[in-house]
Amino acid sequence: MNRAALLTACLLGLAWCVHAGSQCGRGNLLLQLGRKQSSIAASTVGHSWVVQVGTGQNMGRSRGGINGTDHALQRYFCPLSSLDDCQPDPKHGISLPEDALRPCTGVVSEPIAQVAAGSELFVSWMGNGHVNNGQSNGSCVRLLLADFALDPDFSDFAILPGGDCISYWHWGHDGRPETSTRIEIPADTRLGTHTLLWYWNFTDFWYSSCADIEVILADSSTSQPLLEQQIQVYLQNGCSSTDSASSTSSAANDFCASYIGPGSYCKSWQSDECGRSACHQGDFLLPCGSMPVPLPSPSPVPSPGQPACGNELCNSRQPGSWCRGNGVCQWIDEPCACESPTPSSPAASTTTTTMTVTTAASTSITTVAATITTSNSRLCGDELCRSLNSASWCRSSNGVCQWTDVPCECEANEVSTTSSTRAVQSTTFPVSDEDRYTAIEKTIYVWNTGDLDLPWWDWGAPQIELLISVCQVHGFKRAIVFIGSLQWDWEQFQAKKIPHEEKFRGLFAALRQSGISPHASFYLNDSPNDLTGWERAVDVVSALYNFNKAYPASAVVGIDGDQEPTSVSEEYLSMNTAMMEKRDELHADFEIAAALKPGWLFRDYAGSPMAVAALEGLDAGMIMAYSQSLETSRSWGNAALAFGEARGRAVFVAIETSPRAPETDSLWQIARSEPGQFLQSLVDMDVDYAAAHPESYRGLVVHDYEGFFEAMYGVKATAFTANVVSKLYQED
Repeated sequence: MNRAALLTACLLGLAWCVHAGSQCGRGNLLLQLGRKQSSIAASTVGHSWVVQVGTGQNMGRSRGGINGTDHALQRYFCPLSSLDDCQPDPKHGISLPEDALRPCTGVVSEPIAQVAAGSELFVSWMGNGHVNNGQSNGSCVRLLLADFALDPDFSDFAILPGGDCISYWHWGHDGRPETSTRIEIPADTRLGTHTLLWYWNFTDFWYSSCADIEVILADSSTSQPLLEQQIQVYLQNGCSSTDSASSTSSAANDFCASYIGPGSYCKSWQSDECGRSACHQGDFLLPCGSMPVPLPSPSPVPSPGQPACGNELCNSRQPGSWCRGNGVCQWIDEPCACESPTPSSPAASTTTTTMTVTTAASTSITTVAATITTSNSRLCGDELCRSLNSASWCRSSNGVCQWTDVPCECEANEVSTTSSTRAVQSTTFPVSDEDRYTAIEKTIYVWNTGDLDLPWWDWGAPQIELLISVCQVHGFKRAIVFIGSLQWDWEQFQAKKIPHEEKFRGLFAALRQSGISPHASFYLNDSPNDLTGWERAVDVVSALYNFNKAYPASAVVGIDGDQEPTSVSEEYLSMNTAMMEKRDELHADFEIAAALKPGWLFRDYAGSPMAVAALEGLDAGMIMAYSQSLETSRSWGNAALAFGEARGRAVFVAIETSPRAPETDSLWQIARSEPGQFLQSLVDMDVDYAAAHPESYRGLVVHDYEGFFEAMYGVKATAFTANVVSKLYQED
């Protein structure tokens, strides 16, 4: 590839790959290509620039827009009084011209952002490979404002409140690195058009980027809440499709800001394998070809004089809404329960209710008609729920039937005459929520004996006894136990032995004797993206094969790989393929699985989602559905299960409980503060996954033992004073 073609390819790719979180050549390729240039006027050197100003319908762009040339997007800039003081080291081969003293290019932003005086303005910029890798740590972005001018002088600008030193990047709410901020526009700012200056000092250079904004009076109007239909259509079609809920650019950005939050926008220039664009920080679309959950038919519009409650009230407030079983209108938080319930007829009555359930991302919608018969002895509890859906039950956590909003708690003089069952995979559970929890299929992921500061492999009798008691009390039927890494334990694996063999021989034998299936976990190198020596992974297979032959009472039943690169690559897939081939060559009797990153669900490898490419080379996968948001975790779990179902692969869904994980990735807070609610959420997840994806769902995985134990019992396992646990959690 010649220099011009390479430069063009980089320019086209940088905005997508870097803003999506990858590092695209470490961000210095263009600078290196430009070193032979003698003047900035002749070079196009892209390092970082403003990409968005404002949000929603008031959003604007920088003077270079999204697809402008780098020189329009940003430029080398000298904020000092003398140009000589800004000239970079001659080794760079760059000489700043006189116009570097002026920060902006002579164009106008399109569109121009609007912001109310006295409010905050959202500003985001391209990271371009400079985030979360040490390159830009400690560097500052500065934000200044001046009256509008095509070619303003630097002296025209004044620093905005809080704009003197803004960290170039920070961790976002979803655990991803972000390059954005919210800056206050002072209340006394003159109304009208202004020019915003962003500049950044990085290595030997300053870079500037300008955007025009219009300061307006504060708007007292409030935005309308999103409709469920809009969200469902977005999840299916993305934000920029002509079939989406917001087909114009302005409407699409407005939708994203309302749905995801301030600062989100429709990434219309970027699409997935289905041709769909996603909202910034909202890349959790349904798998291609899936169908949205159908919505109920609208209720009739009420005529004047009808009671202002129930379905009539909700439909009058929002067409298509109805009064849910919890007494609140669907889609709007407005109470709708009528003061005096309609008297029931002494005779039994029959009602047919239509329920819709999405059975899988790639299948059609199944509609189930349930006939409900009521009499003077009204149904309640599990009996009521099962009359709506034979697999439902009355959830004690919120008093409504599973999969519905129908209240089900019995009054003091009412008794549910039937026990609860869950008709999924022919499994019957007792009434108790605790029994439901212990009965679900789940695995505990074990990195160490319960304290990271102690030897991870030192499994003595006390540590084994405590772990087994946790598994038995909580109903863990599998344990994935870390046995070492190829980076640090290569000599043992090369000798076809597992590290610390005697320790794991005792642990695995005890697990098997207690009815708990042992699985061995390993990783390649400490750095997730370092796949050096991937060929050595076959030695893990050989070592465990020899271990199982030598100690059949301690035999492991599976190998779980925990190397988690940012992207699926040829080396990663080759490693898994080689392990599978070695297993087959040895006629070894164990399953080979690996962790799947959520990002793999939405990114492409050779025409398929990365998660699919990974699954096709494995017996099973474990989606790392790590989020403090239960809904986000579920969306990732369902997407992975749909992929597994389509490819005939088993999938486990893992949740994070470690306090050391980023807060955005872990359920530690709810597990520690509300353990009962946390365990109930696992039951709900299990039921939903099993009902929607029975062919691929293999159970939950709790990651990891150390954090889970501390959340449930208030101390680390190594500080627990009793030999065993005897209850699900320690109540404060």
